[in-house]
Amino acid sequence: MCRSLSSDAACLRSVVLDSVQGPVVLVGHSYGGSVISVGVRGHVQSQVQVNVQR
Repeated sequence: MCRSLSSDAACLRSVVLDSVQGPVVLVGHSYGGSVISVGVRGHVQSQVQVNVQR
């Protein structure tokens, strides 16, 4: 299975953002933060995005 940032972001949107009712808070680190950044763009349910740096 070939993964990419855009396909992982699309998966995030379809599995989490499009299926959960109400506001969503997403937390990511490293690559996960990048996936969240791309996945939430323009999505109305995304209220807060947290990128954790160590």
